[in-house]
Amino acid sequence: MSISSSASFTNLPVEVIVRIFFSLDAYDLLAVSSLNKSCNNLFKNLLELEYELMAAGVTKGASSMNKDERLRALRCREERWRTLDMTHRVSVKVPHHCSTLYDISSGFYVLGGVQGPSIFDFIDKKTKFLRFADLSRYKDSNKNNGSDNEGTTHPGGERDTTDDWGEIKAEENATIVDFGLCIDEHDLIGLIELTRGPAQRMALTIRQFSTGAYHPAARKPTIDLGPTQSTWGNLSIMMEIVGCHLLLLLSWSSSSSRERLLLINWCSGEIIVEEDSPQGVWEGFVFLTPQIFVMTNMERRCLDAMHIPHNIASPATETTEASQSPRTSFARLASFLLPVPVFELVYDNIACRADPNPFGTQSDGTYAPGTERSCRALFSSDAEKAIIIFRMTLTARIGFGRIPINFVVHRSSLLHRVRKAHPWCESNLLAPKELLETVTIPWDDWGPPSTRWVFNDNFHTPWITTTTGQREVFMRGDPNHIVVRDYNPVAVRRAKWEMKNGVFDDMNGRRVLVTDSRPLMSWERVFTSNGSNGLPYIEVESKETFNYNGVLMDENHLLGLNRSNIASGVASFDIFTF
Repeated sequence: MSISSSASFTNLPVEVIVRIFFSLDAYDLLAVSSLNKSCNNLFKNLLELEYELMAAGVTKGASSMNKDERLRALRCREERWRTLDMTHRVSVKVPHHCSTLYDISSGFYVLGGVQGPSIFDFIDKKTKFLRFADLSRYKDSNKNNGSDNEGTTHPGGERDTTDDWGEIKAEENATIVDFGLCIDEHDLIGLIELTRGPAQRMALTIRQFSTGAYHPAARKPTIDLGPTQSTWGNLSIMMEIVGCHLLLLLSWSSSSSRERLLLINWCSGEIIVEEDSPQGVWEGFVFLTPQIFVMTNMERRCLDAMHIPHNIASPATETTEASQSPRTSFARLASFLLPVPVFELVYDNIACRADPNPFGTQSDGTYAPGTERSCRALFSSDAEKAIIIFRMTLTARIGFGRIPINFVVHRSSLLHRVRKAHPWCESNLLAPKELLETVTIPWDDWGPPSTRWVFNDNFHTPWITTTTGQREVFMRGDPNHIVVRDYNPVAVRRAKWEMKNGVFDDMNGRRVLVTDSRPLMSWERVFTSNGSNGLPYIEVESKETFNYNGVLMDENHLLGLNRSNIASGVASFDIFTF
């Protein structure tokens, strides 16, 4: 069926036209505005905000503003990121002695705390509590937004009061060895606690982030993870929470121990899947969707896309009967091979992260609603469009050579190839036993067109929380400039058009568009595979220089960290709001 004229199309009910247009991508949605006068008016009145949201790679959050106010706020936010406007700055002192635990997510900066002031507490770094700062509460005293500044800053824009920090304490006679956050979706924090004594045991406790109390939706808020002979310092933990699923990786440095990967329904407290592997095989994972995650595999030098089957019972359908034994393995959908190192080098470790996580799904397959925190946020990054950062180290087989490397890839790039190989993988039609064989995707097929690599110690930091949405932050130079890279393909396409038409704003050399896909100069000395960089980006460098020990980011903030002179913990930080 064809439409004879644009007039017949615009005679359809407005609700139908808008629904059709909302199924378009950002490029086609913009093209709608130039079809004719009627479509241009429709775009201005009903579609312009939707286009700007798509182009920025964000979704709507709070509804406290009308459409025009929200559009202005979004454009202002994007302009600050585009120019790296760092004038909105507040300095904050950390009111406690820090441990090594930290995270930044959903506008909150969380830091572990030791008892202190004993020197042994600094050495052991036993985390007895977590404190968190709500970054949205800190306003720059130089901002011209009236009453928002009242009572929020000291003269000079500095805050150092303990009252501004929330606190979550460990259980009695326990220490916190790690934690995971799911603030926007469930107001949740999961704590891994170690109870010391003749028989050390680990437990997962499910808490409400806003109160620190047991989470009201958790039927079994304390989940026993069994005894451990681990001595302090050789246990590595990773945790991510999406929907009702909590994925937990427990790794030990002892060659006699086996790594454990557990899928837990945090609502019911049941362990659904528990798979183990020899020590040193798994390093970390990232959710692609609520049903698919990617796990780094050091043994096979690949990224394994693994599947959480839909026919696992949801919390609403579970009974009180005794639970069955957990499954012993996940289904492998695909293996993304990593580039092969030259003979002299081996992969030593790989850390990975993507922010934000996708929201979980309900039993009917729809996305679960957000909570109070997500409703307060004006804009949230689209999780599927976000980039994943992989931070790895290659070491020499003989000697002490060490090469730090970073690379980024869009979630959507990996997900597209998984869905292409297994189009049924997110449907309820097939049971796990009907899965096809794992598809192996060679590096040359997926890597060169989809990734961007960096070989440089200056980019390699102890912090992994350096991306959010499609942006990445790092420091360069001495003293340091802060640099933000934007991998948003819509922004890149717009910049290409500006370059072609001579209107690209390079901000006196601080802003550049990088589309070069040639192999890195160091690539052939490190890898035997194709090393071209197909992922373009826009980079902007701060006008000012800083002496920070590190820099972190979330959707609306950059944090510049200052370490303590006494210990390695963070003593203070600066918040830059965008």
